[in-house]
Amino acid sequence: MLKIYFLEVPLDPAPEIERILYPLISARRRKAIDDIREEADRRLRVCGYALLRVTMSEIARLPNRKLHFSEDAFGKLHFLGPSDIHFNLSHTRHAVILGLSSDVIGVDIEKPNQADRLVANEVFTPNEKQYIFSTRQSADERFNEVWTRKEAFAKRTGLGWTPDLRFVDILSGESAGDIRSILYQGYTISACASNIREFDSVSRVDFQDLVLRARLSGG
Repeated sequence: MLKIYFLEVPLDPAPEIERILYPLISARRRKAIDDIREEADRRLRVCGYALLRVTMSEIARLPNRKLHFSEDAFGKLHFLGPSDIHFNLSHTRHAVILGLSSDVIGVDIEKPNQADRLVANEVFTPNEKQYIFSTRQSADERFNEVWTRKEAFAKRTGLGWTPDLRFVDILSGESAGDIRSILYQGYTISACASNIREFDSVSRVDFQDLVLRARLSGG
């Protein structure tokens, strides 16, 4: 099983975020969210964690209040429920994705960014840079593809950008076959998992539908 859920977050503050989605989140997570300065970033975090808890509640057939998560030394969350459910969250401007898998998974989403040679020189391998800049027409698209593949790989390991990902080629290295990237609704999405062949589409989640499901999740 491997599924990617996509949620577009309202551009304007929606009252349901504070009134219905925010209370779903653990007190520890709420405190961390409250410390975020930018309101748009706070909304993304709230919607991401709400999407996670609502989806896990439905899969585990448990009310939200009975869901429990642990956090490892690198800040990665783990579900303290059925051991065959793994997940990862990612967000970018106005959107959140949730990856669920029967194997450890990493996901990343990015809004289109221009190809940046300085950034590429800092974090990409020579092969990756050649792939990006070999064609001017596709450089931006390929830059975002490589970036999200790097992030998905790093998040799957749970170690962040350690070891140094300048020396990990995610296009032709040994992990390349575990990563897939797609364009969806103007966003670049990448996922990394051993069962990546099961990733064939993205499931869009409507915001109001999430709110309704949150009401039914048991608080």
